[in-house]
Amino acid sequence: MKKSILLSLLLVATIAITPPAARADEWSLGSTGDLLKWIISLPVQAVNASVGLATGVVVGTLSGFVEGAKEGTNTVAGALGNENGAVESLVGLAVGAPIGGAVHGITDGLTWGMKGFEAGWDKGFDGELASILTGIPETIEWTVENAS
Repeated sequence: MKKSILLSLLLVATIAITPPAARADEWSLGSTGDLLKWIISLPVQAVNASVGLATGVVVGTLSGFVEGAKEGTNTVAGALGNENGAVESLVGLAVGAPIGGAVHGITDGLTWGMKGFEAGWDKGFDGELASILTGIPETIEWTVENAS
């Protein structure tokens, strides 16, 4: 009994603290079913967006680090005179790879994290249980495919 009261209060509080601008379109629909779908969709969208954000950060950071390390190595080796030379490549690997990997890893991680968040948020609840169960795998799949 106490759990259902707590859940009801939590639902009311969630609706009350949601900015009115975010609710404006939903209230104008006029249908209780549409409003209920919107209320159910919020936690689904939040979970999907969080998973998309986490997946995007991991995938983007790893792919950005590898790409940045290659680019940093080639840039430093080229600046030393011979991009294909053994000594220049070793110096490029020691100096350019960590810097290039860090810069590309951070920027790509943030970029793909935000794209994953957006893709996850767009996968809301359309009134069927299947949309809840397929939203997370679709978000992960979209993020991994588009980051590479």
